[in-house]
Amino acid sequence: MWIDRWQLQCCGEPFTVGEAVKWTAVAGADAEFLTVVLGAERAAQITHAEEHHAEHLPPSIEGVVRSIEAVQCRFAPREGGARVLFPVPDSLVLTTLTRADGSESEPGADAKAGGASFVGYVVGLD
Repeated sequence: MWIDRWQLQCCGEPFTVGEAVKWTAVAGADAEFLTVVLGAERAAQITHAEEHHAEHLPPSIEGVVRSIEAVQCRFAPREGGARVLFPVPDSLVLTTLTRADGSESEPGADAKAGGASFVGYVVGLD
């Protein structure tokens, strides 16, 4: 399960490992983005993304949280491109957590992660 940073910060509820959850979700997270950030193998394991803002409420997913990883990566403009920032391949920083509340470091603020920005969570559900 993928949870975007902004989704949890905007409308989500904090959660912990071992907690039973019921989330609205869409099948097929943003595969292109996740492939760049997580790598192809890891991104292929993400089957759903939490969603609070769909026009029609998507199906719910229920389970027990078995793992939480905060995902950070660096962003940079593409060569010769506009000043739009894109994820930098191979800049992934994963941090294992027992609780997620959206308050991991703000984008670009984590010096320990080499300037990486917090983008979301990979959550394992049983």
